[in-house]
Amino acid sequence: MAAREELHKTEVEGAFNPFVITPEWLAETEIIKDRQAMVRPGVLGQEVAFAYEVLEWSVSPSALVVRSSEDNDDCGDIVARVIERLPHTPMTLVTNGFSYLFERAQWEGCRVPLLGDLSYEGLTSESVAAVGWQGRFTRQDGSLVVYLAYDEEHVFISLDYARPVRATSIRDRALFVANAARQFRNDQADSRAVVNRLAGRGLLP
Repeated sequence: MAAREELHKTEVEGAFNPFVITPEWLAETEIIKDRQAMVRPGVLGQEVAFAYEVLEWSVSPSALVVRSSEDNDDCGDIVARVIERLPHTPMTLVTNGFSYLFERAQWEGCRVPLLGDLSYEGLTSESVAAVGWQGRFTRQDGSLVVYLAYDEEHVFISLDYARPVRATSIRDRALFVANAARQFRNDQADSRAVVNRLAGRGLLP
């Protein structure tokens, strides 16, 4: 079974220059080839946003984010290639994130978060729009934050695999960030396994 919508991203927190990471630069470095970018208006000097169809980029002085709804786009590998070209960039955190949106009918019979013994249906008299649950789990190289929310029509789950940059030298820092970003496919597979464990059955392949 497939989710109604999937969105994934790789985000690196650090000191990025929006005037460097541009569609022109990505083409010159061959990080993105043979794809036409559509630039979205942003605040001058604060953020540059552009997209190659569903592959979306956001570059600000504090973060680089690449996201896509297309499974063939390996956001982590794309970000890693940027970092390898800009190894002197100060960076503090790498996050591979995955979100899934299901119809409630798809989630029928699966587990949902409760407030005590109350479910969403038990709280509707209080005009509740949605019920959610969040958990933060420590992992060997960082943390996993899982958020699950649902209402009458949908169930939404997001999973963020965050890895703080502990390396101090320029070379080691860039290497760590590139390697952490390239955990994208492993994190994606793990995210689907976590969703299936939360649901109590195999919703995702």
